[in-house]
Amino acid sequence: MSDSLVSARLWRLTAIGLLIAFGGVIGLGLSIAFGLAPRANQTVLTGFDDRWSIESGAIDAGRLELHPIGLALHPIEATDFTFQARVAANDPVIGTGLIIRARDRDNFVAFLISGDGYFSLGEMRAGMWLDRNPWRAWPHVRRLAANLLRAECAGSSCVFFVNDERTLAATDLPDGQSIGLLARAATADRSFSAVFDQIAVWPVPR
Repeated sequence: MSDSLVSARLWRLTAIGLLIAFGGVIGLGLSIAFGLAPRANQTVLTGFDDRWSIESGAIDAGRLELHPIGLALHPIEATDFTFQARVAANDPVIGTGLIIRARDRDNFVAFLISGDGYFSLGEMRAGMWLDRNPWRAWPHVRRLAANLLRAECAGSSCVFFVNDERTLAATDLPDGQSIGLLARAATADRSFSAVFDQIAVWPVPR
């Protein structure tokens, strides 16, 4: 085979490779421009910004530490969203978790876990605490360890998860324009604390 034929074949293979690479770059650019990128990248909130309103707690090194009875609220415009956070508490008597559908500190719904392996759904209504779903033992709650909590909400309904395992679904939830985090116990003992991190909110896929 002549050197000219080898050179021609090599040139054609090189040209095809460049066209494929160039096409991939253009495709990626178009997918980003037209909103076709994965929804996981379309987060509307990550971490802690200056819009968090905190009671009985503080942010340090990208983590929020709350003492009972403490909460943190953040406004959110979306009505359909997924809200996720990781929490670790230093005592089993603390109920810790996610606040959704909050109007203010006296009106919200909270999905809570305890350090001894339970979960519940409660509601603060006009400053009075109500048990929507009483405490229930759940094998997927890691005892005295960090747990990943998630709420997937659409309209007036939410589904709640612990460590990616579905726990319960709730309907007819009250209106509210904020989400948040909660540490709750029978006494406001500052030796008890809960630490939250891995905060993220993203739209529910349609």
